[in-house]
Amino acid sequence: MKKIIILALILLLCVLFSINVYAGNQLKLFYNNKFINLSQEIIVRGNEYFVNAKELTAVIGTSCKIDMSKKELTIKTADSTLHYDIKTYDYTIVDASSISHNFPELINQTVYLPFTFISEFYNVNIKYDKKANLLYFFPKDSKIESFANSKYYYTLKIPENLYLSLDESYDNFDVSSISIVNEDNTFSASIICDPVTKTTIKNMRFLLSDYDSPDNYIFDRIIEYKQSYFRSLMESYKNEFLFGNSDKLLSESNIKIIRDYSEKLYGQNSNIILFNTISSNKFINTEDTNLIITIPSYENETIYSLSFSMPKGTLDSRNISNIMQIIEGLTIDNLENQEKIPEVLYDRDSIEASNRGIYPNPAAHEKEYKLLEDTLNFYNIKYPSHYIPYLQNNFIDNHSYRSFKINHTTSFSVTVEHLVGTPDKIMNKINFLKSYYGSKIFVKNIKDENINGNSFTVFEYELENNYTKEFITNYYISNGIRVYTIQLKSLMSKPSEDVLTEFRKIVASFEFTTQQSQKEINRTISFVKFFNERNGYSIFYPDNWSIQDSSQDINYDLIEITNPNFSGPLSIIINESEYTAKLTATELLRYLTGYDSSLGKYFKNYITPYTNKTYKLLNSSIVTNNDVTIIYKLVNYIDDGDRYKMCYSIDLVKNNKINSLFISASEYLFQDGVLADRDLNYILEFMTKSFQIEEKEDDQINIAAVEEKNEKIVFIENSLKKVFGDPTTISFAKNLESEKDVLVYVSNTPRSGAYRIYFDYNHKAIQVVSRVLTSDIEKSAKEKMMDLLKDKYIHDLSINSYDMTITVKYSETSYSSPEIKTYYILCTPSKKGYTIDFVRKLDIQSVKEICKTFLDNQYLTDVQINLPKNYSYSNENGNKYFYEKRIIPIYAEFDGQSGHFYLEIDPVTDSVKILEYISSTELKEKIEEHYYLMDPTSKVESFQPAKLDNFSFDVTVTSQTDNMLKEVIYMYYDKELVFLSKDPYFSGILVQK
Repeated sequence: MKKIIILALILLLCVLFSINVYAGNQLKLFYNNKFINLSQEIIVRGNEYFVNAKELTAVIGTSCKIDMSKKELTIKTADSTLHYDIKTYDYTIVDASSISHNFPELINQTVYLPFTFISEFYNVNIKYDKKANLLYFFPKDSKIESFANSKYYYTLKIPENLYLSLDESYDNFDVSSISIVNEDNTFSASIICDPVTKTTIKNMRFLLSDYDSPDNYIFDRIIEYKQSYFRSLMESYKNEFLFGNSDKLLSESNIKIIRDYSEKLYGQNSNIILFNTISSNKFINTEDTNLIITIPSYENETIYSLSFSMPKGTLDSRNISNIMQIIEGLTIDNLENQEKIPEVLYDRDSIEASNRGIYPNPAAHEKEYKLLEDTLNFYNIKYPSHYIPYLQNNFIDNHSYRSFKINHTTSFSVTVEHLVGTPDKIMNKINFLKSYYGSKIFVKNIKDENINGNSFTVFEYELENNYTKEFITNYYISNGIRVYTIQLKSLMSKPSEDVLTEFRKIVASFEFTTQQSQKEINRTISFVKFFNERNGYSIFYPDNWSIQDSSQDINYDLIEITNPNFSGPLSIIINESEYTAKLTATELLRYLTGYDSSLGKYFKNYITPYTNKTYKLLNSSIVTNNDVTIIYKLVNYIDDGDRYKMCYSIDLVKNNKINSLFISASEYLFQDGVLADRDLNYILEFMTKSFQIEEKEDDQINIAAVEEKNEKIVFIENSLKKVFGDPTTISFAKNLESEKDVLVYVSNTPRSGAYRIYFDYNHKAIQVVSRVLTSDIEKSAKEKMMDLLKDKYIHDLSINSYDMTITVKYSETSYSSPEIKTYYILCTPSKKGYTIDFVRKLDIQSVKEICKTFLDNQYLTDVQINLPKNYSYSNENGNKYFYEKRIIPIYAEFDGQSGHFYLEIDPVTDSVKILEYISSTELKEKIEEHYYLMDPTSKVESFQPAKLDNFSFDVTVTSQTDNMLKEVIYMYYDKELVFLSKDPYFSGILVQK
């Protein structure tokens, strides 16, 4: 419902500013610096425009004579008399776009001059605004000295060194937005006009539900709405800044407002914004300085915007002069002339700030410093004031992260963690990082260093990822249970000496502080305990908050804890998931932090608030407590509404089960990086500390845990047992259209079959909506299969009612080789009846046959296929339901060609499609791109399949930085092709159930 309201609002706003204000305007021609009214309209044939010949020649000072007997047009000018044949075409037969239109034409018994002819004959550059019905003839061989806009009531004297920007087409011209540039296009100016008509005001009244205020008041609200566009632009830039550097090219954008104020210009209260924008990636860095002046005119029913843009560092006397000449040369009807220079253009601080740019050169000016004080974690630290606040996540006190951007590729951060246990906490962190990154980490130095009386452990290392190299220096120091990490991170290349020197000053400024008095917290808050008996975890939450299961998958829990006062900005969920292999603590952390997606094949239902969204992991840590592994994460992300969110999570891992607490909060709940509501902070702290696995004796384990069934399914099963008897079991369960709409297969009872149930677990309500008995399912399934294969010869057909599958053996004819296929029977009851669907039952043999048959038919030849050497179908797909799609990696050879396919098999439709194909030639290009993105100086000298595996390669690479590198890389598909340093198909040990 919320999305529908937002969409409706957007549509209404589009209507507000998209009114056709041009309807009924008489055609006007601008020629020789004046407007001329034309009574005859322009006509169009194909891509060509035509003007009435007699009227045009008369108004621009020439004359023409038309002799229809000779089909000849004569034009007299001051210097010559020229004769032209009049062409005639039947445009019902002839394609107008295929004709050059270099001659006058007879159309509907009237002679017209095509734009092409006019442009050549009169030596003019023609521009036509179809909406405004304005036609411009600009001189080709001389500079355009002025521009007049009769639609928006202004004229502009164009400065001597600037030029009106015109493209090649006749009709791609819009008088509501014109641009002026200098000779080398390093300076540009635009005049943009937004019309505000009576209809626009009427539409705004509707949006505001304000039908009483005067029109000028509504006009002011429209101005505010227009200015909100800029705030939306800032939000967009902010997200691109915070979550940039995430793609192959390390793309990032940012915006910095230098000054935003109001000033009277042209006699109107105008808004002036001076700002810089920057777009960066690995190979280019473009920064511009921009000035936007918004001038409203109620009398002219128009909002004028003057926009100026130039490269960073060039807001100098020359370009300030250009801006002033345009402002002084602009005359707007009904407004005062502007002769005074806008204040921002003689504001030295603003001009210097814009010329320094978003990421100033630290050596080019005197630095000022800011003090970062963290009263919750008892430290402060100084940093240069031009460093830009970056990613922050501090709302749970025992984990804190603050970072600042130094330039496009470099940042520094301060992380605080509460670590209880052995005194060698810092070395444990270092060893954890080495284990986490494995072969991708290159340790440069580990040492102790005393700075300003503080004893730090320094850890310098380099990382390789799929897109770039990272150069990292960590300074560790501890104080009680707190471990502080001051980190400098640089992408692509080592940080400069200037950056390193400044970073050492930052570290030297670090000091511990003492606890200060804080706002009194409401200690009367009462908590209640929620205990999940099956999974063994508990959590306390305020007694006036609510808790419910909101899972869309009946096989797993998704517990939601809510408070109506924070329903929008705060989200608290506990998600249940599991994994199916014996994994180390490091492997667990690699997947749960998103570092190694190839391990996803072992995990079921690990769903986070940031799944399939843009996010960044800020920090993670892992603790082992007896047989429980605890993983903490700080993650920032963009939600479905493009809102910036901060997330704190705890994963409790035991016996291959994962129960995860996710607390997400919107940015506006914070002030100076911490939650503004200290009571809320206290509540969240209490909840996170109470989230734990409770120890219990073996004889306390309930039947649901023994049977590995979710307690919701057990509840349904027990309810049915009361009706059908104790032997009754549920063999399959699935949500249909909502969490309360459930399909279950009931077994071990005379009334076994498929049941559709209304199920409200939170209120313990259950009701059978409809059902189909097993005997009816079997009969219908056989009939449907017989009908599907009515053109085939069926050798055998059988049904296994225990696992609800149907197996059919058939062939094209009675004497041809038969095929055997097995399908799951998916029966979905409804109030009006039921449907039967077949879902292909897949195993490694059937998958090979499916892939080969598909490729044989695709290329009409015999295709030889191979899977990766260590590929295991059961491992790769053990986390999927039988009706989910599978991705199969295939190496194929056919007709002297070879390549790698990633095929998607859909068992529901029993179909295959190609997700990606990489030929042998493209493979070399992909490998070269992989190394080029990490180091542009790299060159792939050779590569070949490694150890009889066509999905791994022995590669030799040379570069200016690493000289020669020999390594094995592995090809893998994760929404796109990537190359990994370890085998993603390594067969882990599956947990037997």
